[in-house]
Amino acid sequence: QLSEIQPVLARVCRLLVHSVHDLNRLKAIGLIDNLTLFPMGLPTPFSGDRAAKRRSLGLENKTVIASFGYLLPHKGLRELINAVALLREKVPGAHLLMLNALYPDPDSYKEARACQEAIAALRLEEHVTLVTDFLEEDELLARLAAADVIVYPYQQTQESASAAVKLGLSSLVPVAVTPLPIFADIATVGFTLPGMAPADIADGLAEFFDHADHAVLGERQKAWVEAHAWPNLSARLDGMIRGESRANAASPEAIEGHDVEALSRAAQ
Repeated sequence: QLSEIQPVLARVCRLLVHSVHDLNRLKAIGLIDNLTLFPMGLPTPFSGDRAAKRRSLGLENKTVIASFGYLLPHKGLRELINAVALLREKVPGAHLLMLNALYPDPDSYKEARACQEAIAALRLEEHVTLVTDFLEEDELLARLAAADVIVYPYQQTQESASAAVKLGLSSLVPVAVTPLPIFADIATVGFTLPGMAPADIADGLAEFFDHADHAVLGERQKAWVEAHAWPNLSARLDGMIRGESRANAASPEAIEGHDVEALSRAAQ
C-alpha cells in the first residue's frame, strides 16, 4: 500500500505522476509539497508516406480501424472484433488491423485464441488482420499511420495512464477510446465512444465516420503531440532537476548520493 511507504516518499525532492487521479491519490495520504504532475512523453510523430504504407499492407480502398497494445483480456479486443462485425453493416469496407503483441503471461495466449475464435465465428477472416508479433517502434508507428482511426476499447483497468494510447496519438491518426478514467488525460484530443459494449463501440465509430470534425480534432492532436514530445519534456525535466539542485545547494545532505549532473544528462 502507498500509505505504508508514505514517510519515504515524503523525503524525496519530487514525485512525478502522470494523471490527476494519481495526484489526488497521493494528496489523500499527505503527499503534497513534493508532488508534480508530469505528462508521459511521446516519440517523434510519424512523417512518412501513409498511402504507400496502406498499399504495402493491402489496405487500399478500405476503412481501416486499428488497435494497439498488449493482447490482454482487459483491453477489450474481443469486444472490438464484435463491434467491427456490427459496423460492417453500415461501413461495408471496414477492416480491423490488430497490432496486439502477445504478453509473456498465459492469459495473453488464452485471449489470443479467444480472439481468433471470435474472428472465425463471425466470418471476419478476410476483414481482420491480427499481428501478435512485437514490432519495432518505427514499424509500429508506420502501420498505425495506415489506419483511419485507432481504437482503444479497454473494459476495466487499475492503470492510471496508458502508454499505448500515447504512441497511437504519435501516429497522428485520430484516436477513439472507451469512457474510462485511464483516458482522462487525452480527453481533449481523443474521440470518446459512448460505452464499452460492442454495440456502443460500433455506434460510436459510425458516428465518428459520419459526423466527427476530423480537421479540428486533427489540429488539436497535432499540437498536443508536439507539446508532449520527448525533446520538449526532457527539457522540462532537466530544468526541474537543476532547479531542485539549486534549491538544495544549502543543504547537501538533502541530495546526498545523487549525481545531479548525471540525472540532467539522462533527461536530455
